[in-house]
Amino acid sequence: ALANAGAKNEHEIAVIYRIIEDYLDLPRHESSRLTQSLTTPTRPVPKTPQTQQPLPLPLTTYTGHYHDPAYGTLVLCTPTPMPLPECVSVLSSMARFYDVYNVSTPELYASIPSFWASHLRLIHTREHTFELRAIYPFPRGYGNDGTPFVLGEDRELGVSVEFLVEEGVEDGGKVMGFAVNGFVKDVTMQRRAGGSLKDTAEIWFE
Repeated sequence: ALANAGAKNEHEIAVIYRIIEDYLDLPRHESSRLTQSLTTPTRPVPKTPQTQQPLPLPLTTYTGHYHDPAYGTLVLCTPTPMPLPECVSVLSSMARFYDVYNVSTPELYASIPSFWASHLRLIHTREHTFELRAIYPFPRGYGNDGTPFVLGEDRELGVSVEFLVEEGVEDGGKVMGFAVNGFVKDVTMQRRAGGSLKDTAEIWFE
């Protein structure tokens, strides 16, 4: 039994038990129990609202070209009077779905040549840290249907982007790079060894 989605193991098991029970002419006790547990609504746990902390530096400070040997060059974009040439199409696509020009919720955007996403959305959470969301935007729809839509935005991904800022320069801080953490749901060898933000990063963009 296959499912083209993540976290569907319980649904697959329910299907498998249903096939076994029907093939062996058994009562549908186990498949019914599993199906019932999947369809019974659960009471949502209320989330404590997080207070949005102000961005320490102007959002444009974090924009620009970043490089990692494995992932290549990534251009982080935000609306400016004169955006980088690579950012024009990125911002245009994102503006179809998000409040790109709302400065009260600082966000960065990027395109990435990847099989798991075509664009990245970075949402500021605290200090120099952003929450990373990977998405597939279709601003012109797909095929004959021109309705814009987005695929793949996982709000529970748990991946963070933390910028390393050199303090004490004239403009208040200089960004040296950023660390991406949270893809590995365990303590990595880098984290065990300890060290700087760059040393312990799962992915480091200079």
